[in-house]
Amino acid sequence: MLKRKLLIAHGQPFFRTWLRTLVEGSGTGWSVVGEAGSSEQAWEQIRQTRPHLILCDLATPGLDGAELARRLQELRVKPLLVVMTEDKELAEAEAAWKHGIFDMIAKPCSQERILRLLRRAYVHSLVKERRQAAQEPEPAGIAEPGPAAERQARWREYLQSGRFALWKREAASLAEQLAFLPPAEAKLEALRLVTGAHASLKRQLGPSAPEFDYEACLEQVLALFTAQEAAEWAGGALARMAKGLGNRPSHADRGIIRRTLAYLQKHYMEACSASDMAERFHMSQAYFSKLFKRETGETFSGCLTRLRMEQAERLLTGTDLLISEVAAGVGYDDPNYFASVFRDTHGVTPTEFRKQNKELQEAASPSRKYHSIP
Repeated sequence: MLKRKLLIAHGQPFFRTWLRTLVEGSGTGWSVVGEAGSSEQAWEQIRQTRPHLILCDLATPGLDGAELARRLQELRVKPLLVVMTEDKELAEAEAAWKHGIFDMIAKPCSQERILRLLRRAYVHSLVKERRQAAQEPEPAGIAEPGPAAERQARWREYLQSGRFALWKREAASLAEQLAFLPPAEAKLEALRLVTGAHASLKRQLGPSAPEFDYEACLEQVLALFTAQEAAEWAGGALARMAKGLGNRPSHADRGIIRRTLAYLQKHYMEACSASDMAERFHMSQAYFSKLFKRETGETFSGCLTRLRMEQAERLLTGTDLLISEVAAGVGYDDPNYFASVFRDTHGVTPTEFRKQNKELQEAASPSRKYHSIP
């Protein structure tokens, strides 16, 4: 079980000793990393140990519960705070509660009550930490490169390039390797592996990513006993996430193609390539081209050419612009190349197309003939 750090703040040394013994023998996942008998000692221990949970008695000398709770909220990593209080200290406890304490324990408190609270706080602490990590990514340049970061970068590249089989194969292999770790480490790595896999899928698939309940996963992992169980749990969770991956376009993929088409409608006359669009959406050119063809039924270059030729038709039939001006207006710097592309798509040159269209218009609207009255 992953150990979490607990700080005890209490004015009575014998009670701190009793509580330390209770915590360390409880199997609730907490490890006492510091004790404080006064407010000054408490803050010094908080700075030194960075605990995940603080269990404090409001009768501790110099300790103001509301002030402690408020100052803890200013820390970047906020520990949980549990206060122990008597009836006469209730007003101070209520003031602390307004600043977001985790729980209160009325004195005298039973051993079972403390153990139940520690079990609940353990799960809450892990969930809270995970949520903070998801909402507050490490600033650039601070996070140290490591296997997990390298794995995320590799998975992101697999998913962006459409190499889903590689993603599935590596995830399954990493799950199998967990069986060779010590049980406690295997459980922790299983949780990290599965949450990391979901994060990579979420970035690529958006709303269509598989559902994920971190709290439920955490409870499942805590109930495991052996490394083999951890490996099997991770393998199953990853297999469920990967089910259908690559067999159908995601909402995110469809959104990318919709945005691409909207962009082309406005910028078809500008220089634009599949590689430019792939870079815009942080994809490989190969995967973007495959995705575009799958969603639209035509290649990117074919779609761009069609849009340009449709606009060229409108300019040739609705204006008196020179052929060179029409070419420039639809994105071709070389009028000869424009004429060649137009002939390939229409079977005639731009000049012939304009002439034929003019003749059709004249035939459809014959001039009136006036006859003299006899």
